[in-house]
Amino acid sequence: MSLAARSYFILALIALLGIVGQWAGAELAPLWRYPAAVWLVAIVYEGLRARLLMSRVQLVAPERAALGRTLSGEIRIGNPSSQTIKIETMPDLPAELTTLRTISHWRINAGEEQGRPLKVLPQRLGECHWQHLYTRTLGKLGLAWWNRRVDLPDTLKVEPDRLQGDERRIGTQQCGDINRNVSGTGHELLGMRDYHPGDPLKAIDWKATARSGKHTVRIFSEEQHLELMLCIDVGRTSGMQAGNLTRLNHYANIAARLAEKAILNGDHIGIVVFADKVLADVAPGRGVAALHQVRKVLERLQTVPRESNPLNAALRVRQLVRQRSLVVMFGEIDETTAARQLLRATQLLTPKHLPLLASTHDREIEKLYTETANDWLDPYHAFAARESRHARQKTNLQLQRLGAHIVETYPEHLDQRLLHYYDELRERHSV
Repeated sequence: MSLAARSYFILALIALLGIVGQWAGAELAPLWRYPAAVWLVAIVYEGLRARLLMSRVQLVAPERAALGRTLSGEIRIGNPSSQTIKIETMPDLPAELTTLRTISHWRINAGEEQGRPLKVLPQRLGECHWQHLYTRTLGKLGLAWWNRRVDLPDTLKVEPDRLQGDERRIGTQQCGDINRNVSGTGHELLGMRDYHPGDPLKAIDWKATARSGKHTVRIFSEEQHLELMLCIDVGRTSGMQAGNLTRLNHYANIAARLAEKAILNGDHIGIVVFADKVLADVAPGRGVAALHQVRKVLERLQTVPRESNPLNAALRVRQLVRQRSLVVMFGEIDETTAARQLLRATQLLTPKHLPLLASTHDREIEKLYTETANDWLDPYHAFAARESRHARQKTNLQLQRLGAHIVETYPEHLDQRLLHYYDELRERHSV
């Protein structure tokens, strides 16, 4: 309970009446007790009424949410009493569900139900409990606000993100092999067309050329699918914050979206999760069943407080995959030891497989490197940031010389950059 403005005004009058009674004499001295008693009775009446006529509070929200994507819910409050009530509410959500902790003011007529939107940003995979909603209702006489903590019993399951809208139409919308039109020999003859510069000479149909008087090539249908392995680092550095999410949460979202796109394109997908050793793996598979297995692994991702060793992940990939595949490794190369192990892992994968390193830029290091010095320590910070940047560039150059591809950008751009790079590799038939 907290007193309202009307109670403070009444208490001020009671106090003034007591002072006047002391000055006026013994006959008027106890006069303040009567309004004080009336006020106390009114407070008790308000409290009992508030307990008997509690408002109905309900949270309307989906049972599942995508990690890092704003969730729209609604708080609904009903007024069962016969008069208008005033209510103030504030959500008390767990740390992994970020929302604005602002006080909402409600004025609900008798028998009416109102709703207010609730925007929440999930920041951790797994099951989250909504916890509580704090409310306070102004009493019937306007003397006090009556506090109440409403438990929100529902839970929210936070999953890795999915492709949205038009992104799902990029693929073939089918599970299985893709038919690709190529010039030359293939599985099924589709037809003929005029020769274009760059077509292989073996694709020319000389009989058709003789009949038509111009060079004609045969067009065949060729089946194509790509083996895609996702290697995700869950070691110590994966728990570092990168914007609204940790590095690991960014990796989980991007890997889930990439896996879904690969299935739509008819490719095979698998996954390896590692820190100092391999923690989970799924052999490459096709179709919805493979996607379901990969997403189950992604939903259970947690940072492990140990140093990472990508060499173990590379060894496991070689055991799981027999043919050439695209190996996407999500991880960081901030430390010298990890960089050396990453180079050895790349040597182990190439030339049979095509390694692709997906990594994020650290905005704090970039800021230290570029901002103007204002303190005597700032030049030392800038020098350390410069050395870190140079070491990273050196490692990237060594990886590229070994045959690895690198996609490196800020966390919010890594998703689209990697998906676009995957499309380019498929179009060039590079794997």
